[in-house]
Amino acid sequence: MLKRLLPSALFSFFGAIIGLVVCALLTPVFWKLEGMLGLELAGHSGPAEWLLVSFAAVFALLGFAVAFRLVRT
Repeated sequence: MLKRLLPSALFSFFGAIIGLVVCALLTPVFWKLEGMLGLELAGHSGPAEWLLVSFAAVFALLGFAVAFRLVRT
């Protein structure tokens, strides 16, 4: 069980970090989408908190799925 848990936790952690970086890099896109959508997607210092959390969660889940798939085979 530990043989599967450790890689899954590491992939999830690094996936969340990658998600935060991707979200930060997409800030100019969020600024352009704000007017069209009527939502506050990015402030002066970067993306909105809900976007950061969403990207981190999605990328962490993707990292977990990849690790689980790799360890399972």
